[in-house]
Amino acid sequence: MPRLSELDALLDEDLTISLRSTAHPEGRDYVREAPSMDDVLWLKGEMRVGQAIAEGRRDPDDDGELNDEEEHAFMRRVMGPAYDEMLTDGVRAPALQRALQATITWMLADADDAADVWSGKAQAEARENRAERRAKAKTKKSTSRGSGSKKKTGGGAGGASRRGSTSSTKNPSQP
Repeated sequence: MPRLSELDALLDEDLTISLRSTAHPEGRDYVREAPSMDDVLWLKGEMRVGQAIAEGRRDPDDDGELNDEEEHAFMRRVMGPAYDEMLTDGVRAPALQRALQATITWMLADADDAADVWSGKAQAEARENRAERRAKAKTKKSTSRGSGSKKKTGGGAGGASRRGSTSSTKNPSQP
């Protein structure tokens, strides 16, 4: 059975991201210190808000878009002082964005998952899973189309199938 004292090194680890920049073309290590619990809870809340907006469960006037100032503040809070160091050194946007994704994953999950995001493995797996789901859906559609049996749901004349309500639909002759 593990002892809590054995976990100290794991729980206190910082995240080190190696990037090339204008100031350091050979590369430099940027360190994000282990986040505070307040930072983790804040980030979880931000992620829930983003998910709610994406799912349409949020005020439709709030499109979830951050202005430049808000986006910089978000990235600063997630990445800590390393963010400003990266900007000062001239780290390019794609590398900064990947560093942000990896840092978010590290804060909410762990270093192994963050490494998968950093290397692109997580994105590749997501693409494979998406392709598998689409292939299954396509197979399911073609199987159900070829069965020859259609479920009838309506009580209309001749057993016509019933579709969604059209009570709010106006045809050209209606005012």
